[in-house]
Amino acid sequence: MAGNKMALLLAGAVASLAVALPAAAQEGFSLDIPVATNEPAPSRALKPIAADSRDLFFSGESNFREFAFFAMPEETAGDIKLVLNLQSAISNTPEQSRMAVYVNDVELGVVQLASGEPRTIELPVKPGIIQPGFNAVTFLVDQFHRVDCSVVATYELWTQIDPARSGFAFSATPGNRSDFADLAAVARAVNGRTAIRAVLPDGAAAWTASLLAETIQAVSVAAHYDQPHVEFAEDAGSGPGVDVVIGTPETVREIYGEIELDIPNGSGIVVSRAPGDDRIRLFVLGRSPEDIRRHIDTLHNQSARTESRGTAPGMRAFRKLEGRILEPGTVVSLADLGINMRTFTGRHFRQSVNFEMPDDFYPGDYGRASIRLNALYAAGLSKGADLIVKLNDIIVSNISLGASRDGVIDEQQLPIPFSAFRPGENTLAIEARLPAPSDQVCDPTRIGGGSGRLRILPSSYLEMPDFARIGRYPDLATLNASLSEFVGRDGSEPLPVLVPQSDRAAMNAAATFLAKLAYASGTVFRTEFVSSVPFDESRPLIAFGTYNSLPFDFLSKMNIDFSLAPNLDAETAPIGGGQSTPFPSDFADTVQQREAETISTGPRRLLESGVRIVRNTIDSTTELFSDMRDGAYRVAGLFGLAAPDVPSSSEREPPFSPSRTANLVIAQRHNPTGDATWTLVAAQREDQLADAVLTLTHRSVWSRIGGSILSIADTGEIVDKVEAKNTTLFLTQPSTVTNSRLVIAGWLSNNSDKYVVAVMGVFSLLGLFTHLLLRIGRNRRR
Repeated sequence: MAGNKMALLLAGAVASLAVALPAAAQEGFSLDIPVATNEPAPSRALKPIAADSRDLFFSGESNFREFAFFAMPEETAGDIKLVLNLQSAISNTPEQSRMAVYVNDVELGVVQLASGEPRTIELPVKPGIIQPGFNAVTFLVDQFHRVDCSVVATYELWTQIDPARSGFAFSATPGNRSDFADLAAVARAVNGRTAIRAVLPDGAAAWTASLLAETIQAVSVAAHYDQPHVEFAEDAGSGPGVDVVIGTPETVREIYGEIELDIPNGSGIVVSRAPGDDRIRLFVLGRSPEDIRRHIDTLHNQSARTESRGTAPGMRAFRKLEGRILEPGTVVSLADLGINMRTFTGRHFRQSVNFEMPDDFYPGDYGRASIRLNALYAAGLSKGADLIVKLNDIIVSNISLGASRDGVIDEQQLPIPFSAFRPGENTLAIEARLPAPSDQVCDPTRIGGGSGRLRILPSSYLEMPDFARIGRYPDLATLNASLSEFVGRDGSEPLPVLVPQSDRAAMNAAATFLAKLAYASGTVFRTEFVSSVPFDESRPLIAFGTYNSLPFDFLSKMNIDFSLAPNLDAETAPIGGGQSTPFPSDFADTVQQREAETISTGPRRLLESGVRIVRNTIDSTTELFSDMRDGAYRVAGLFGLAAPDVPSSSEREPPFSPSRTANLVIAQRHNPTGDATWTLVAAQREDQLADAVLTLTHRSVWSRIGGSILSIADTGEIVDKVEAKNTTLFLTQPSTVTNSRLVIAGWLSNNSDKYVVAVMGVFSLLGLFTHLLLRIGRNRRR
């Protein structure tokens, strides 16, 4: 039996690429590719791969990456080459380390991953493979260590593709005419980002900037710009990207000179291409804000025109980028989620996929999803072999794969609690450590060979039962749902966007953030740039600026104190740092006070301890009942029984001050009236604001936003996090018995301390009333 399983894994290893791709790609690998050189590619324009340097960094032994790109009809008519500028780690063994490259599931060639200086590879693309619309480019990477067969050594393996010097070289160029769907051609064209310039001429009307921000939100949704980079400028831009102009035809001609405007009947939307450039121009024409907003609505509804254009692999890669939404009751195979099913021959397996949960998903320990795993693995692995499942970097399940197992995983149920999921994007990762006794004797001539060690079977799937759906605020994880609720109400006013002193850097950051938010939620938020906090404090608000530029009164109401941030050096001082010390300045006084306490008499110390215990008990009880009162008001407000109150617990919280290693803070709180939220995005300095917001909106960081306050380092790592408390719930869909039951269960799981005290209080009251009734009964008998 064991021999048959090993033979099956070995056969799977030989045929792994044939399993992973359709029939068009099942021919033998072609090694007839141009010789790699250290010379740069010819000086011709490259259409970049729609990815950034993080996406094109391949670490570990095995990687599978797929990216969608958009080709214009004229580009597909000429000669095409894929140019790759890459570099591999010195640890990679060139004899076995390789990268197989596919376009639309057709193999272009196999690149040997030799270590050394960066080099350029050119892979010809045969005519007819790339079609107009969305296409897919796929990289299958296998890397093996030169001399080390341990699991730890797999972390030394990597290959980096330079996105700035890699891409598709088309001999044919598109003409100057374009249509709306071609806006997708410039998506993620600059290091994985879409460069968008909001052209704001000097002397433009006050409402122009706000409507430009709304227009960019609409085009981000319609053209699927998941990583927008917006800047306001008085003149047009150049290079790959989009210029957005709103106004009259005369406004357009003032900027671009005498150009032809082919205006479709009644649409007011013109899309054209700059002559001899990869830049798209989007003109939204109208003579009043009402005209512009009507065209913005039309633009927002254009997304369906781009989703149906492209090859089947291209649409598959595009949908993977968008993220599959898991609705209640969903059953989806791991292969459809994006897990590659080819046999793994290395020692450290890792694959991850992204999917979406609804924006109104309510996490908590009231239920669980499950993975039904079917897999084969090599029998006789070492004792430490195991397989773990992570959701959003949290380990949720694990299986031992040691020598006691028989090499088969059959319908293994791996539970994932709802508390590990989050609204919006989630990342599911499967990792396995697969050491074998043979690794102890590492033969460099056999590294990269041998039979397979793990293969996840196509019958594996993720099962998602019913879950609670309800909006809540304040919570940064539900920013999409909460702002959609506040701004989407009938008759609601535009969302005030606070930009102190109309600072241009803050406006750029705000437009970038709102464009990302619109893409993530599918909603265009009516926007109004303001330079001070509106007089009506019941409205929602989102503010952008620096620690020093935002109004002090606004920060005070947000319970944030940036003035303390520069004084936090002592908190992060290294151990043994000599002069630096993690203790407060009055540490010596504190020590003397404690020494005096130790020589106090016994009765005095006992009395003082008793006073402290009583005081702490009173404070804790007061806080608990205050929180219970706030929670009761909010649940009652959900069902229309009472208006939600402003959380009094916020008055007791000390002001938040970020650590010195953080360069951006994003926070959300109830507004002063408790009817909506105020949100803040602030960087340390103005010159950091643009890059900090780009880091924040990168999908690897955006998917981890949550709580009421986050501070983030320039690397994207979360430095400080304050969990959301005293959240207000609001309905996002018609109420049903099933959803109401799940919401109540979710609320109780997230407020277990209040639930326990409430139950104890109810039983205490029942006991008291029973005692009183018995006494009354006995008195009457007398």
